[in-house]
Amino acid sequence: LASSSNNSMLLEPLGKYLPQAHHRTLFIQTVENICKTSCPYRAPHPFIFEPTPAAAEHNKNILSIHDHHLGSVIEAHPSSSISYGSEFRPVVQLEPLLLQHPYWSKLSSTLSCGSSYGLIGSHPHAERLADLEFLHSYNNHKSASSDIGAQLATDLLHTDVHHERAIPLPVDYIDTIVGSELCPLGIAEQHTINDRGEIINKHIAYHDHTYAGPSGKSLNLRTDKSTLEPCLYGHCLRRVHHYVLFLRQEHPDTPIVVSKSDLDAAYRRMHPIWHLTVQCICLIGSLGYLLLRLPCDVANNLLIDPSWDPSSTSTDYHPLIPEPSLLPPDMPFAKPRPLDMSHPKPLPNRGSVHPSYVETSCISGSCSHPCYLPPGTCFRKVNTEHRSLASKTVRRRRPN
Repeated sequence: LASSSNNSMLLEPLGKYLPQAHHRTLFIQTVENICKTSCPYRAPHPFIFEPTPAAAEHNKNILSIHDHHLGSVIEAHPSSSISYGSEFRPVVQLEPLLLQHPYWSKLSSTLSCGSSYGLIGSHPHAERLADLEFLHSYNNHKSASSDIGAQLATDLLHTDVHHERAIPLPVDYIDTIVGSELCPLGIAEQHTINDRGEIINKHIAYHDHTYAGPSGKSLNLRTDKSTLEPCLYGHCLRRVHHYVLFLRQEHPDTPIVVSKSDLDAAYRRMHPIWHLTVQCICLIGSLGYLLLRLPCDVANNLLIDPSWDPSSTSTDYHPLIPEPSLLPPDMPFAKPRPLDMSHPKPLPNRGSVHPSYVETSCISGSCSHPCYLPPGTCFRKVNTEHRSLASKTVRRRRPN
């Protein structure tokens, strides 16, 4: 919702018990007004975000000036990229839209004061120092210590540094930081699907907050799980596969395009509160990296409202949407197989109104609430006679 407008209005919150039609109108107006509202100027910060010894020494000096206290540095530089919620719109702009959301109180607190876990008990100073000594010696897991693993872990941290999400520091300074703790890195193996529908392996780096030192008090083990929001799974990928088959039935000769976004990237824009940040320090070589971001339900009301004009909510990001990437036109489309599912209700065509939306709709999370697919990557035109995505969709009992 970024905007270059100079208008800085404050909006009235949406009413919770308004008639449905009136509520939809206010919803659309609120989104449009937010898009027209400018964001505050981002102030400079004192750190150098480069994975080099010189930058690490500079950052050490900055923390030393503030008595080795990260919270003091953050407080001294408001509205900068190191301040809480700096990658989001201000709370006063988002509140009119999100005030009635059941998690708005938690989100507004996270954007204003940083994300916080419900930690159980304390980590005494003597235990913390013993854990630091042990984890300095242990370093990272074996999976991140091999040549390939170390390179993957290095790439992960250097990417975080480039995006100003991790502060490089000298390793011998880590123990001096107020409340500092170490977190070993590891490499996990996952499965993915290539453009031929084949299952292949891939490797990703991760921060292991469950691994504990001699105290047995890792960050995860000290977290009160009852204070965390529930994680709900909607089988979105399975439903998207089903809807692609529905689209192919209705449009046998039309390319189908869809974009894929990783929700992890959205969470990586949130800042933990400072005393949790200093408990997420990783080591690679002679440098330590202090993580400034969280280590790793979209509502469709706007999309299903026929009175909404997508051009009224245009932002500076729309020109960045890539053109559809289509496969060669001589590649034949596959014929979809029938499924024991009712066809989702189609939406009004907005393809001619705004280039960010294709002509047909696609579901996200529920078959009864479809939304438009922005262009991006292309679903492969599947040959059902070979091993492919079509044969990997969920098998459902068909009538005889």
